[in-house]
Amino acid sequence: MTLDQFRLDASGMSSAFFLTSGMHRVLADHVDQLEGFSKLHSTNSRICMFTDSADPLQAMIIVQRRGMDSLPRRLVNKPKLFMPLRGNLVLVRVGDDGDVVSRELLQPGRDLLTCVAPAQVYVDLPLDEMTTHLEITLGPHDRVADRDFPRFTWDRGSESRAAWREQQVALATQPGDVAR
Repeated sequence: MTLDQFRLDASGMSSAFFLTSGMHRVLADHVDQLEGFSKLHSTNSRICMFTDSADPLQAMIIVQRRGMDSLPRRLVNKPKLFMPLRGNLVLVRVGDDGDVVSRELLQPGRDLLTCVAPAQVYVDLPLDEMTTHLEITLGPHDRVADRDFPRFTWDRGSESRAAWREQQVALATQPGDVAR
């Protein structure tokens, strides 16, 4: 099986490969190919284990490249589960004022699952050059109504955002970090 058997949608924040009719599983080989795609195209990408945004379960295998991480956001009425698969990921929960509520270093083989509560502002930051993780939330998904970007969110590529990101990654890797 190859990624050619998935339906590619490049209209979102990252390249998305959707399951096609009759597909019910994702193989390790698919994840290897997804990581290769992300590396070749210098982009984030994901395999969506659903056929469209109306499906009741939204599970995605996401490849994120360091420095191309998402802005702080929240899912308005839905929780989200994270499971690290390859590479280390820092999950930061943030209050509405931008202050850090908690910070977790997620490592494959050590951390199985962690949850972000509905309406909790969060950002997931790759610690390594490239990380791969599983995200699961409830559907259906509406790109506009389900997501909220808080007022304190920085513009992509801003120096203050990059400095904040590096500070969170550094703090998450220090022993005894109280925000974990």
